Amino acid sequence: MSKYDHELKHIQQEYLAILKSFPLESDEDFYYHAVSLVDKCELFWMSRRLEMLEILSDLSACAQCFFLSGAIYLDISGNGHYAFGAIGERSIINDPVLRMKNFFISNINSVSDSLKHYFSSAVSDTITVLEQYSDYFIVISTESLLYADADDNLELGEKVYWDVLSSALNYDIRDLETLRNKFPTIGELEKDLGIAAKRFIFSDLHDAEASLGDRVKRWFAENNRMIPMSISNEIDQFFIASKSQIQQTLDILQKSLCFNLFPYIRFEVTLQYFILIAGAFSDDDSIKLRIEYALISNLFDNYVIPENIDEVDFFKHCQLCKEKRIWEIFRNAVFSDGTSFFSINMSDAVRIMTEVYKAEIQDVLSLLEKESGR
Repeated sequence: MSKYDHELKHIQQEYLAILKSFPLESDEDFYYHAVSLVDKCELFWMSRRLEMLEILSDLSACAQCFFLSGAIYLDISGNGHYAFGAIGERSIINDPVLRMKNFFISNINSVSDSLKHYFSSAVSDTITVLEQYSDYFIVISTESLLYADADDNLELGEKVYWDVLSSALNYDIRDLETLRNKFPTIGELEKDLGIAAKRFIFSDLHDAEASLGDRVKRWFAENNRMIPMSISNEIDQFFIASKSQIQQTLDILQKSLCFNLFPYIRFEVTLQYFILIAGAFSDDDSIKLRIEYALISNLFDNYVIPENIDEVDFFKHCQLCKEKRIWEIFRNAVFSDGTSFFSINMSDAVRIMTEVYKAEIQDVLSLLEKESGR
């Protein structure tokens, strides 16, 4: 328990009231309603910034807090709350509305149907979280908390991106113009990257089987449905696709360390970049621990938790997982023999975690269900 639980609950209810002011059922003037909501949320979190810094500091000192990383919103309809709610003592969602602020900057007065649907889904999902699951999930805007460091973080993100690309190419590059001049085509870039080209994936893990050019085209095709981007130069496309992945990963690592949080990463591509970036600092035990838990969380979400998990009562499932501290049991079982996250056999890890989950959670819940039916 945090000493600020009462204050936090009040803030969550204030934020909920702001979300509920958004006209979910109306398509008229969508852009203006969406931007207005973004502005309201940004103003709200900025006005609570100092208070939230204190609350989050106390919260993460009292409990092991995991925060949803990479994904914009929880996805209650897709049962996302079952997996995320099972891992960690407290579960934090970064305000989905402010996460989508940049989606509207380049789309003045013009919003795609995909973006409308996604934004509305994010708002609706977060309303459900706060109305029905507020004892299990907390919504906080980490962007607002890091507002004072925004410029420094952008500068660091720029440096890390060029460091990663330069290392992969074994050639020092520090700007896009140099990249264009050195590699006029993406085929030439892929050739010089060699085996390192397989690190640059964008849509899913199968990307590594396609050419670098095809991977970038696929990523742009998928993202253009949400946010149209008029960029035809293939090197520019690679730059945007790869930079977005690396900067997102660096952002996750920075927030983990700054606020003493553990990243919960659902998307496998994001996990691969997180291991790549954070793995460079794995001599630090704190970072190593976060990588291990990020990997455990990803495997649990994608391969261990059953597809029909919604047949189980969420509250009983979540409570049992937290009582058992299932995330610690997973980690101890997978890494107890000194296995490194760099060399882990994913199939073995999934098998081990599935066996643990069945014995510690599924079988216990089934027994409780039988006993309650007597």
